[in-house]
Amino acid sequence: MFGYSAAEAIGQPITLIIPPERQAEEALICQHLHHGQSMETYETQRQCKDGRLVEVALTISPVQNETGLVIGASKIARDITAQRQAQRALQEQTATLQSFYNSSPLMMGVVELSDHDILHVSDNQGTATFFNTTVEALEGRWASELGVAPDHIQAWVVHYRQSQTLGQPVQFDYAHTTDTTTTWLSVVVSYIGLGDSQRPRFSYVAADISDRKQAEADLRASEARCQFALEGPGDGVWDWNLQTNALFLSRQWKAMLGYGEDEIGNSLDEWSSRVHPDDLEQCYAILQRHLNGETPIYRDEYRICCKDGGYKWVLDRGKVVEWTETGEPLRAIGTISDISDRKQMELALKAKNQELDQFFSVNLFC
Repeated sequence: MFGYSAAEAIGQPITLIIPPERQAEEALICQHLHHGQSMETYETQRQCKDGRLVEVALTISPVQNETGLVIGASKIARDITAQRQAQRALQEQTATLQSFYNSSPLMMGVVELSDHDILHVSDNQGTATFFNTTVEALEGRWASELGVAPDHIQAWVVHYRQSQTLGQPVQFDYAHTTDTTTTWLSVVVSYIGLGDSQRPRFSYVAADISDRKQAEADLRASEARCQFALEGPGDGVWDWNLQTNALFLSRQWKAMLGYGEDEIGNSLDEWSSRVHPDDLEQCYAILQRHLNGETPIYRDEYRICCKDGGYKWVLDRGKVVEWTETGEPLRAIGTISDISDRKQMELALKAKNQELDQFFSVNLFC
């Protein structure tokens, strides 16, 4: 094992194979032997003839005479170098994985299921941060205790059970909603087996994809605006979220009234405050009929105030393009066109007709 022949080793002190930095071990071993004590599986290093160090496991027992006097020792040495190298490699790999687990921005962990709840067995810092708590505070807690809504818990349970049934990981996107925020998560869950409690155990990895979801929504909104603008002759595009009253107004919409891009905000009041007071009630009445589903599109002509204080006549057309899960209008888009010239002609023609009507009325009765 150490590269020596029997002739080279016999008669030599044991320190021949003990590395210099481990010479003190000899005194410790001798102390145990003098007290009649064995040393079971003592792991250390020994030095070969060529200077290499090998990992060994020693079993050393005292040899005693009839009176109990220690007169020698028996030793069994096993080369455990390969075993120790494998252990160190495993420890390094485990440390690397543990570091990744603890520092990853992804949410990771292991959970167990009851019929209607989820028990957190182990979670990383990403999950603790998401729940605004600590890793230690999560351990052994049920999802319901963390304030997760029952319908959210049930959504996770369904996918966990699906993974258990299929015997493979299951991926799904999930909107985690609280009183103040909605966070979109992309989740992968995987069945591990039964835990010590005999409850089914699962792993999970979840990534926050809220930015991606918002980008997708913005892209869909932009595409819808472009499509609507292409389908109609309007010059200015608007996009109204009926749930928040946020109102997108295109650059051309603002320019039509003489405003720059940053001079008008994104609320419904920016529109309603500029509609002529005599026209506003009519605008809302026509708009409400469309929101109630009584008309296929919203169409109205009204006066709107420009930056210089004057009014323009506009043709406003739009339609609801998205609804909530309960069927309520969620989003509407439309366009406005400047029809001031046409209106002036109509008003001039109407005034001329009135003059003619008055002229003929007067002459007929003369």
